[in-house]
Amino acid sequence: MVYNLKKEKRDLAKGIYLTTAYCILLTGLKMNGAGAAKIIFASLMLFSFYFLSVNFYRKFNKNCLRSFSTYYVVLFILIIIYGVITCIRDVTFSDKLLTLFGNPYAALAWLTPIVFIYGYDPENLVVLNNISLTLIKIATFVSPVLLLVDKDLGVASLYWLTCIYFVPFFTWKYQKRADKKWVIVGVVLFLAYSYLDSVRTGFVQMAMHSLAFVFLMVLGLSKKGVKGKLKALLLVVTSIVLFSTLIYKMDDIMASFSQEDKTDTRSFLYVEVFEDLTSTDALTFGKGPLGTYYSDYFFNLEKSDPAESGDAADRLTVEVGFLEILLKGGWLMAILFFMICIPAIIQAIFFSKNIMAKGLGLYGLCYLVILFILNIPMYSNVYIVFWIIMGFCASKRFRNLEERSLSI
Repeated sequence: MVYNLKKEKRDLAKGIYLTTAYCILLTGLKMNGAGAAKIIFASLMLFSFYFLSVNFYRKFNKNCLRSFSTYYVVLFILIIIYGVITCIRDVTFSDKLLTLFGNPYAALAWLTPIVFIYGYDPENLVVLNNISLTLIKIATFVSPVLLLVDKDLGVASLYWLTCIYFVPFFTWKYQKRADKKWVIVGVVLFLAYSYLDSVRTGFVQMAMHSLAFVFLMVLGLSKKGVKGKLKALLLVVTSIVLFSTLIYKMDDIMASFSQEDKTDTRSFLYVEVFEDLTSTDALTFGKGPLGTYYSDYFFNLEKSDPAESGDAADRLTVEVGFLEILLKGGWLMAILFFMICIPAIIQAIFFSKNIMAKGLGLYGLCYLVILFILNIPMYSNVYIVFWIIMGFCASKRFRNLEERSLSI
């Protein structure tokens, strides 16, 4: 049977759209309790996973593996096998089975790397680009209305509809003039979300992405003769002035956040997670998708003010992506993760023939840096797109595309 490429791309779009809708409802309506709501959300997750992986692999032509070196093929197989083993550890015939496949931080989060294989076809980047632009357009008209009706739902829609703005942002050079306007709208809306929800890491992410963007623009302009080099120089000077002003005004920016928002909420997590994993001998293999760690901080908070604690002492997730990887899969999962991502990013940035691959590599680099303060592995549109982009970065076919042959 000849595989239908159009169907593959439709399934990719269906999977990401369905995941986005699921994330908005889950975080906006906070319908993650027990009962019918949990069954509905688990069903939505499994349907989206079906479109992204099961249906794809059922008819998939394995010749796509030729786009990757043996190194990536082996590591890809290993991380999927270990992800399955990690999930099997928590499989029971109790109510935990629903949590295992109905919680976005549980089983499907550790099976998400399966979408890495989509990187075999450069045209799948066009699909991601169109999805991102479509979601931004929806956010422009829908999110303001939702903010008026329900703030939590409106803020959630702002984030999940704009959070993959980075796809067209890092491929700016190849965007049509009309689409560039929508990219700018997406960036503004994402910053609006960061402000409304007091998310400092949103501004940190945007600052890093902006620096990478300037680098890409300078790289492109420097190849366009004397005029291009002069424009590149002007861009560098302008960027230095803007970032210097931003740093100078940082105290005023931070003053706009409440004292609670300025509190260090990350350092103690490293201490607690490492202490827990060391004391339970779980550092090597982690505790599985439903594994928890004990937090003195939240125990004391719950004891002093139960109404304001917001979390139990035995916690299912950690707010830091790197620590979450260690908690669920241990050093073995972390090593597999970085052995795939770091070489792919290096090859995309330094050993590719086109700026598009370099841009995606820079995005991956930013993601890994932020992984040590946020970016929790979660079955979501962001994490799905991240792994597909790692597939592009690892693909010999994509990295070797000539600049003149690229368009979106």
